[in-house]
Amino acid sequence: DSDVRGLVAAFNSSGTLQWGFELHGTGSNRVAGLCCDASGNSYVALGGSGGAVPLIAKLDGSGAVTATLNLDSSEVSDLHGIYLQGTTLIVAGTHASGGLAIVLTDTSLSTPTGARLYDTAGAMSYPRTVRFGYYGGFYFFNFAANGGNLCLAKLSPAILAAPTATFGNRFQIVPFTPSSAAYTLSTTSTGANYTTSSVTPDVDGITSSPAIASPSLTDYFAS
Repeated sequence: DSDVRGLVAAFNSSGTLQWGFELHGTGSNRVAGLCCDASGNSYVALGGSGGAVPLIAKLDGSGAVTATLNLDSSEVSDLHGIYLQGTTLIVAGTHASGGLAIVLTDTSLSTPTGARLYDTAGAMSYPRTVRFGYYGGFYFFNFAANGGNLCLAKLSPAILAAPTATFGNRFQIVPFTPSSAAYTLSTTSTGANYTTSSVTPDVDGITSSPAIASPSLTDYFAS
């Protein structure tokens, strides 16, 4: 298969593979980020290219997909990370018109809202790497742009929920409503829908007994 497929796998504390699944569609998909909650659920952001629809999937403790949210690729062209703060999921990606696309949703993956953050001087084009932080009631976004600057933004949850026309120095933040595409997660068809398929030992490099040696200090420091 020439497509890139996202792979999510769980291991226990002994390093034994518990379960693994591919999440993929008709385009080239990759896992852009993953976070977990205290109940054992995992939230996976899938981005990609080649016509792939950006996707957020919720998996329970056994790896079963319990909810999905497909984003309109005409608004969000790619995803770069996902962050859970309380019961709010924050997903960051590339806006189709340039700049950082921030999507907010809850842990049920319902009713998403979005904000586009971009440099009004034109220095920031399409973000590629995004890191999240939360401190003192503010969200922090550290992101690198393709052909632009390294940017750091500090935003309050209120601004993200109801963004205004301008923010800070040179930045503009505007709202958009991420529409949900009509894709559904299927376990049987590959077609235009995202699918899951179980990962067996030695498939895509995942084995049930990975041979990973314990590192020592001599591995990293010269004598």
